[in-house]
Amino acid sequence: MGITTPADRLFLLLDPHTRRVVDLCTGPTATGDCPAYLAGQPLTCAGFRVVPVRQTSANGLPFLVDDSEGPRCPLAWIDEAEPKEDAGGAGVTPSGLAT
Repeated sequence: MGITTPADRLFLLLDPHTRRVVDLCTGPTATGDCPAYLAGQPLTCAGFRVVPVRQTSANGLPFLVDDSEGPRCPLAWIDEAEPKEDAGGAGVTPSGLAT
């Protein structure tokens, strides 16, 4: 896939009930953190269905972001599948599974 920058990637944030797009996200920074993180606030994607749509190894595969604690992006696990750096992840459930 080659090297991409966070701005190359795109994730849709969908309302989990209506499945309408409510926001866009570029995913984690190179260190795996959320670029929109504010201390004491939930991450922008918390509670939403997230669909990777551009420049990821999981394009089209929706996930529900269950929770968010700290600055770690719950979608950083996607970078583990890439041949670059180890990024980890947390708080993500495949959308077809009960939580």
